[in-house]
Amino acid sequence: MRNLAQLFSAFTLLCLPALPLLGQEHQHRYAVVGENALGVYDTVEERLVVDSLYQSVEIFDADIFECIFDRYWNEGKEVLLNGYVVEIWDSHGHVLSRNFDFLMKYDTPPYSTSMNYARTMGFKDLEATILFKNGLDLEQSGYRREALKSYVSAYRKCPSLSMAKERAGAIQRAMTGEQQAAWNQVLQDRAEEAMRQAQREASMQAVSATLLSVAGAISQVDALHRQAAAQKRVQHSSSSSNYSSEKESSSDSRRKRVKDKLSKNQKEAGNRAAENARWDMVENEFIECSLCYGGKSCHFCSGRGSVNGVTCTTCHGSGKCVRCGGSGVIKNFIL
Repeated sequence: MRNLAQLFSAFTLLCLPALPLLGQEHQHRYAVVGENALGVYDTVEERLVVDSLYQSVEIFDADIFECIFDRYWNEGKEVLLNGYVVEIWDSHGHVLSRNFDFLMKYDTPPYSTSMNYARTMGFKDLEATILFKNGLDLEQSGYRREALKSYVSAYRKCPSLSMAKERAGAIQRAMTGEQQAAWNQVLQDRAEEAMRQAQREASMQAVSATLLSVAGAISQVDALHRQAAAQKRVQHSSSSSNYSSEKESSSDSRRKRVKDKLSKNQKEAGNRAAENARWDMVENEFIECSLCYGGKSCHFCSGRGSVNGVTCTTCHGSGKCVRCGGSGVIKNFIL
């Protein structure tokens, strides 16, 4: 029994140092390697798990590696980024996730450096994110058409980016509404201009009709004047002929001359009486209004006094015919 106890004690002493050594071996299985560029090395399998491409590498207990870089190689040239990218790797050498938040945070519009990196590496989701962010900047600056194009491109690159589709739809609806409002304003301006043109034409027609009526009356009066002047010339010629014949034929007495003079005065008085009688034949006659044709209402607004809510410029809101004053008849000179 004593020998058995001694053997068990010796075995225990031999095993106790070995346990921490196994834990320590597992803890230090992965190591950060590299100088200018860092990677992760598996010391047990003696293989490089993560290539030496990163500026910062941190190893977590769960065999997860956080690798950070701010540059990449393109066609043999090193390209420096505006911000840095964070990649999470596992112990099998697989990338679990990539975080571009710091890259976008420190880049500036139009994010050309980040876009070139995304296209070089073939990261469609990053391209879509950059296009969406650029669209937000353009929309905020008032360039809606350019923002719409950027949103559409982002959605085509990554259909799961529904926010790009929503923003594009909002811009399209706003632009369609503004275009419709502008077209409605154009139609309204055209309608108002057409109404003003119609009012001007109606006013010109009314003035033209009035001038024609006045010209007709003046023509009639002028004809009467010419007729009366012709009769005066005939009478004056007849009187002069009689007076000359009497003077040449005899040397009558004073009484005869006085009698002839009285006869001449009587004839002239008779002529004046005849002329006055002719003028008395000219009288005022009422005829149907040539503008409203007896309707008594304004021909432009049809008696309403307004057109499309605007006061009629022809009758000034009275609704009456501007030629006959609402009586339906006008005066006319006739013989």
